[in-house]
Amino acid sequence: MENANIEFKAASSIRANLSLIKDQISDTGIIIPRVPERLRLGENDAYEPRIISFGPYHRRGEKLYATRRYKLSYLQEILSRDPMIPLDMYVNVVGSMMDKIKCCYPDYFDLKDPDLIKMMVIDGCFIVEYLLRVHEGVKDELSSMVLIQLLKYDILLLENQLPFFILDKIYKLAITPSSSNSYPPSFTHLAIGYFNWVFQKEINLPPPPPETVHHLLHLYHLFCLYTPGVEEGAGDETIISNIDITSLTSHKDSSIMIPGATLLQEAGIRFKVKEVEGFSLDVTFNEGEGEMVIPRLFIDSSTKSKLRNLIAFEQFYPNYECKFYKSFSVYCSFMNDIINTPQDVALLCEKDIIRHSLGSNEEVAHIFNHLNGGAIIAQSHYLNDIYEKLLEAFSWFLPFSKPTSLATLLISLWLHLLLINELISLQ
Repeated sequence: MENANIEFKAASSIRANLSLIKDQISDTGIIIPRVPERLRLGENDAYEPRIISFGPYHRRGEKLYATRRYKLSYLQEILSRDPMIPLDMYVNVVGSMMDKIKCCYPDYFDLKDPDLIKMMVIDGCFIVEYLLRVHEGVKDELSSMVLIQLLKYDILLLENQLPFFILDKIYKLAITPSSSNSYPPSFTHLAIGYFNWVFQKEINLPPPPPETVHHLLHLYHLFCLYTPGVEEGAGDETIISNIDITSLTSHKDSSIMIPGATLLQEAGIRFKVKEVEGFSLDVTFNEGEGEMVIPRLFIDSSTKSKLRNLIAFEQFYPNYECKFYKSFSVYCSFMNDIINTPQDVALLCEKDIIRHSLGSNEEVAHIFNHLNGGAIIAQSHYLNDIYEKLLEAFSWFLPFSKPTSLATLLISLWLHLLLINELISLQ
């Protein structure tokens, strides 16, 4: 009898747990997670907002209280755009999507439905109104150079995202057909315009359907990877043929070892900057010329956070290694390979591949050496061809390669000594 009671209680407990999570598993693929420690590696500041929070994860941050009045002020402004669209309509639209919203946040948060609706309405209206004011050229307290940069920083944090479908719905309520002639045709167009403005670029990314975009960081990811004249016709879901998705591994655990840029140069590799429009991950290697061509990378105080959040987004994107032909996870692993010391950074700066506004080359090296140590990278990726060509050209990259002649042996020993010397200097 006692066993029956124990089993009944266990079954009841399991059913209770199942009822709690049944509506929290996303069937849309949209995930806005907390960044786990294996990706943080102690760099918590790279994922936390500086002045304003959006969504449930950082809503209680004491340092963010000062900007809460702006949220209510911007809510009032967006309501005044069309008095025929009252606050209740915004609340009803958001409330009708509550189950879908909850599925986007896999990490538990203790908010009841009314509080969650309130948060989504206030935060969503702030983001839409802020981007509208940027589009209109309206100047207010948030238009100072410092606050523009801090808001840009916070808007692109993974843990600070709102589902894109919320922002799209709010935009459609705020911008009615009678006023739409003077505004972008969709929130997606508005957001791309904001990226062009805040990053001082002119990337004419073809706006993807809003239902395919997870959040603003996802749209920015597409914005960064779009290369005019190259990417046209290839969206973010270009599938890599023959990719081995069953065997994922960190690149650092593989048998392929690529030395730093200075050592590669001493081995005969020449580095050259690749002129492209906007941001590009299109690294190429001309085996015949022995020339590594890398697009220019601008590095400032926000670069570490930007790259870390883009990598974290990719790591949680369902089957990202199939969805994205190019990825920041792979690109940053490659840059980490060729940047081991401040001397490597100095060489890449000399070749105009890197431009930075940090205090020293050592800071740049530290960023890449601690960027994505916890990231998982598929064995098949878009830079595989470069790794293979380098291995063909220099067999000493393989730790246990066997020289076939005395000359090869001497060259191999010389290059190994250079590598050992570089590792000693790094220590």
